Amino acid sequence: WEGARAGAPPPPPQYETRSLTETVGKGVVPGRADDEYAITFGEGSLGLDVSEVRFPLYAPPEQQSTRIMVRSLKKESQAEALGKERRLRSGVLIVSVDGQNVEGIPGKKAIKALQDAKIKADAEGRGCTIVFRDPLLFKEKLLNSKEGSIVSTQVGASSSEQLIINTTFSPLTCGAVRTQLGDLLEVKYTGYLADTMEVFDGSSINAQGGFFGDLSIFFVLTQGQRQAPRAWEIGLLGMCIGERRRLTVPPSLAYGVAGVPKGKIIPKLPVPPNATLIYDVQLVGINGINVATDDETSLGTRVPYDYRDCKTYSNGTSVCGENVKDRRI
Repeated sequence: WEGARAGAPPPPPQYETRSLTETVGKGVVPGRADDEYAITFGEGSLGLDVSEVRFPLYAPPEQQSTRIMVRSLKKESQAEALGKERRLRSGVLIVSVDGQNVEGIPGKKAIKALQDAKIKADAEGRGCTIVFRDPLLFKEKLLNSKEGSIVSTQVGASSSEQLIINTTFSPLTCGAVRTQLGDLLEVKYTGYLADTMEVFDGSSINAQGGFFGDLSIFFVLTQGQRQAPRAWEIGLLGMCIGERRRLTVPPSLAYGVAGVPKGKIIPKLPVPPNATLIYDVQLVGINGINVATDDETSLGTRVPYDYRDCKTYSNGTSVCGENVKDRRI
């Protein structure tokens, strides 16, 4: 290389920088969820330290699902160099490699598939594309959603189903208080069958299936307790008082293959098997507060553990990441 005789240090390795970032914008993969992105790696070591994780943590092994998680990035590696723009970091999940899904399969088999795909790509002289999913990216997009914004996330390890969250109305002032796990929420809602847009449930529907006024319901937003539809545990996080969202819920987060028999919810309208549902939800209050406020202490000393890695700045922009300081929502 030029400069060798002058005693100059050798240039840094030139990694393959061809990626989906250059073709479809910041690594977003068409047809995939908003919290997923792709990076195309060049020849040589990836620089990823990965391991198997199992969900749910305390469930019996036969009820658990496996994922491959990034534990760390090696210094001066392809992962560190190519992952800067996407904030590739520990805790991110690997979804697929060169189009082959590696979620939900045994850890050793998934890691071997990753290794084999990289070896094959190097032998063929092409890049190896890995799709990652970052849970914090989903949180960040929810916090930054404005009226008309749509955010989605994949449901299940090997499923193409997505939970889609559309912000249909944003109040002019959001304030310092947003929904988080453990909050007592007051909401108004209407549930529809996606195929027909027939109403099957709602806060203003009586036991006979008739409308009886503009009423609201109260429930605690707690994952796994089933006080509300499972999709709400994800789709209502980070909401402002007065905000409205439309949740498009796939069957696996709704009533699944069983559906709901006639008369179980509304006497005249059963939920068919494998039905996609739509919920229009308006947030009325959080823990008894029904007006937006900038007082961060208005809810006492609650710990925002579901958004512990996110911070909302004075300009209204929220950023999530493990290095966020003075964390608050």
